[in-house]
Amino acid sequence: MSANDLNAEKHLAQVEGRYRGLLDAVPDAMVVLNQSGEILLLNLQAEKQFGYDRDELVGQDVNGQDVKKIIREDFAKRLLADGPGSAASAPALQMGRGREVIARRKDGSEFPIELMLSELESDDGIMFAAAVRDISVRKAAEKHLIERRHMEEALFVEKERAQVTLNSIGDAVACTDISGNITFLNKVAETMTGWSLQEAAGRSMTEVFRIRDDSSGETIPDPMEMAIKYDRTVHLPPNCILVRRDGAEIPIEDSVAPIHNRDGRASGAVIVLRDVSAGRALTRQLTHSAQHDFLTGLPNRLLLNDRISQAIAMAARHKKKVAVMFLDLDGFKHINDSLGHQIGDKVLQSVAKLLLECMRESDTLSRQGGDEFITLLPDLEHRENAAITAEKLLQATTNALSIDQHRLRITASIGVSLYPEDGLDASTLIKNADIAMYQAKKNGRQKYQFFKPEMAVRAEERQSVEEDLRRALADNETT
Repeated sequence: MSANDLNAEKHLAQVEGRYRGLLDAVPDAMVVLNQSGEILLLNLQAEKQFGYDRDELVGQDVNGQDVKKIIREDFAKRLLADGPGSAASAPALQMGRGREVIARRKDGSEFPIELMLSELESDDGIMFAAAVRDISVRKAAEKHLIERRHMEEALFVEKERAQVTLNSIGDAVACTDISGNITFLNKVAETMTGWSLQEAAGRSMTEVFRIRDDSSGETIPDPMEMAIKYDRTVHLPPNCILVRRDGAEIPIEDSVAPIHNRDGRASGAVIVLRDVSAGRALTRQLTHSAQHDFLTGLPNRLLLNDRISQAIAMAARHKKKVAVMFLDLDGFKHINDSLGHQIGDKVLQSVAKLLLECMRESDTLSRQGGDEFITLLPDLEHRENAAITAEKLLQATTNALSIDQHRLRITASIGVSLYPEDGLDASTLIKNADIAMYQAKKNGRQKYQFFKPEMAVRAEERQSVEEDLRRALADNETT
């Protein structure tokens, strides 16, 4: 062994004796280098961390290819470019500041470390202590945190997208948990119910969404409970009303579906409500138009026939009478022809109001067209009840009417038929009341006349004569 080798071993022994105990007490892996980059010493933690025995690394030169044993190649190149080949190059490693690189164990496995250099004063000059800290746990935590943040960001974006979507649709959307307590309301649901999400959260579905049947007035069972119980989409019965927090009522339609968790079990429910006020109003308007006279708003022939049939059925059960009155205005044609249809229409509207004032709430006044009105009086005890009403109607039509600076007087003629003696159905009662009305006109107008069977005979004879005359006139025109 040469003198130089002996001196080197002696020097290593001196360094190891001076720093060994101190380095082994440090929790991090420590490697001591001289200014030439030669490894002089490493502690037990470094041996464990890299998987090498001390003798396999001591004397290795980190400025050469040996550094690749413990530092991954791409990181080793950068490290070698920085030093620490000399005291002048050592600052390039930023003394006292950590640098993250990828280390390599003896078995080839890699792990992240934080490498920090610091100077050690020695009789032989400056040495460098490399503190090596395994940051695998920290890196894993950072990676997990980043992934979690990305996931949270993705969930936030998805939630925000869903929130915007739910607040953009025109229907009310609400969600509940498995106990039926509110967990979500969109903006439409807040407006429709009068509850904010903050106020409604945690309250029961039935407290926030008070739903009842518009026909019966009864409260509807909680649809959320039904959806969860049967684990399927359910719907409210027709004609349901949502009672707002302030007591206002809104016609609604809905669908309710269960929400499932990852295991496929119901964990809550979602309800979608639609305000159908406009649709139902339009339906009512169309129904009203189909059953009422456009000029006076009175029931038309279709609705009248239905009400007469109902009145007959009721009278048959309770042994009561039903009266049908056919009223025709005397002289209306002259007013219509001389003053125009606009005045004539206003006369009909005014007469309708006067006639309604003479009737009971259970009675029906109908306009059949032109100047003809029909009155239904259900649930009568005696024939005289009809006579009293007929007198009232005649009296009402004698009142002078002020129409657009015109003062007009009209009269009326009324024919009356009774169930069951004058007919057993609506069409027969109306026909016989019409026949009686013509008899009242014949008797001098401004009168009422009850139907008599002989009137029908005369009416048929008159109709037969009229048909013969028309036929004769037609024959004369062709000859």
